[in-house]
Amino acid sequence: MRIVHGYYILFQVMKLLFKRRNSISLSSVFIYFTLPFMTLFLQVQAGYTEDVIVVKTRSVPSGEQILDGFKSVCDSGISIKEYDMKGRLNEGERIIKEIKESIKLNPPKVILTIGAPATRLAQEAIKEIPILFSMVVNPHKKGFSGNNISGITSDVPIRLQLDKLKTIVPAVESIGIIYNPKNTNNIIEEAKQVTSDMGLKLVMYKVSSQKEVPRAIRDIIQEVNALLIITDSTVVNKHSFKYIITTTLENKIPTVTYTDYLVKAGFLFSLTPDYFSMGKQAGNIVCKFQKDKPKTQPLIESPQVLKLAINLKTAKRIGLSISPDILNSAIIYK
Repeated sequence: MRIVHGYYILFQVMKLLFKRRNSISLSSVFIYFTLPFMTLFLQVQAGYTEDVIVVKTRSVPSGEQILDGFKSVCDSGISIKEYDMKGRLNEGERIIKEIKESIKLNPPKVILTIGAPATRLAQEAIKEIPILFSMVVNPHKKGFSGNNISGITSDVPIRLQLDKLKTIVPAVESIGIIYNPKNTNNIIEEAKQVTSDMGLKLVMYKVSSQKEVPRAIRDIIQEVNALLIITDSTVVNKHSFKYIITTTLENKIPTVTYTDYLVKAGFLFSLTPDYFSMGKQAGNIVCKFQKDKPKTQPLIESPQVLKLAINLKTAKRIGLSISPDILNSAIIYK
């Protein structure tokens, strides 16, 4: 379209110049020499577009691993432009505004977002370009769905977490979960189904504020022999996580959590996404976008590759002996 518009302008200029007979010779020479260069310029401008625009919430190691994995899959023929919100909402709004203006003329194939805030801003402002999110927990609860949005959740299916728990702690029979229904009710429904299928007893304890968490911990550990810590900010926060660790260690309760950061702090183990592999997974999805426009409904995928982290000191303190085969495949914290 821009090339056609450029030729139209040149045509009008030529008509004007040829009306002035005294300028025909000079004008012809001017057009003869400038037309090829102007045409080339217009072609370059019209054809130049980023295949992928990346919007990062902030630069963190896991996000950079996603980006590295993504780039390892996408060949050098794919152009990528990166934006970093630096954790600031106003910077994110500025970035999205800039992207929205740029895609009017040069739309990318896809926008890759890393983190929930970047995904939220892109989802609210951009409807005409596919958005692929990553490094997002509980995307359904956040409302990350629609005709142009899909992604890879950081949530690990509860069945896989409990399968690993049964491998590490074979004698486990009952699982406890503390949760705020406003935050994670959909995860609880999944837990009910999985524990029923696996023949495990599920004990649930509802809380509505952070102040209720210590009491919930003290009560629930009397009824269970393992605790599943889910991504609920009411339950796990800077005020509560040390208390949870101390109390479960004192009562020798194994804890399964959602990040190796908490394992390093004292929880027993976590099963989490391998973020480099998540980036490769995202790259494979984008490569499909490159070939043709997806004809199926956008989907949310689970991470394909997981990593196990175990706190060996915690295992010893609760009297748990873990098989060497399991330890050899895990990241070990001591």
